[in-house]
Amino acid sequence: MPYETIYRDIADSIIGDVQPFTITNEKSNIAEKGNIHKTADTFERVCELIKMICITNQNTFTYVQWNSPDDIAHKDGVTGEKTAAALRSINKQLEVLCKDLTNTLVIVSADHGMKDITEEIKINYIPDIMECLVIPPFVESRAAACFVKNDRRTDFERAFHNHLGNDFILMSKNDILTKGILGEGRTHPKITDFIGDYMICAISDKSVRYLTLNTKPKPPYAANHGGLTEEEMTIPLIIIPTKQTKEYKQKKLL
Repeated sequence: MPYETIYRDIADSIIGDVQPFTITNEKSNIAEKGNIHKTADTFERVCELIKMICITNQNTFTYVQWNSPDDIAHKDGVTGEKTAAALRSINKQLEVLCKDLTNTLVIVSADHGMKDITEEIKINYIPDIMECLVIPPFVESRAAACFVKNDRRTDFERAFHNHLGNDFILMSKNDILTKGILGEGRTHPKITDFIGDYMICAISDKSVRYLTLNTKPKPPYAANHGGLTEEEMTIPLIIIPTKQTKEYKQKKLL
């Protein structure tokens, strides 16, 4: 789907002449339009690249997207020792990095939280629900979109409450749009293709999964995201100003 990247806006910001950079691990896909993209195989390399960018006299904006500890927590769980070790390592490296930087504002955040999963419900083993669907559920295991047959919506709602009502909430397309669950503003013309007629949203420590006939055996995630629990929807916001050695003049707004 076509979209505008934010890098053009950053380059033309009120500071003026800002060069956007992006840094990701080698397997990540990222929009490369208006930015200089670098890859790294370790977080240590990420810190090295940030230093190299920040020591220049150019005004820069650097966006770093790192896949850990998300990938580790999926397998080890939120409270697992491997997850904790990954967080400690990143925290220590960032602490050292910030002490070495000048004239830089460092912002650390996440795109979501995570929650340990105790059970994965195979939705294709619930015929009361499957008989009502046009196609299998999709999107996320903790936020599954469903297209429902027009004459089976009442049956679908009843089956949902009987089988999943204790661990999930059912939101209709109208609920999602009128309550602004996905934000405000002009609705994208394809949004209804992504949310279906209903969405099954997790409110406990369970997830749903649809297995096709040729689905390869795969252990369920120890932890996941996408649901409506506090753990998944709460994210950190850490702002670290570094030592300032020069003044910055902003463009005057007209």
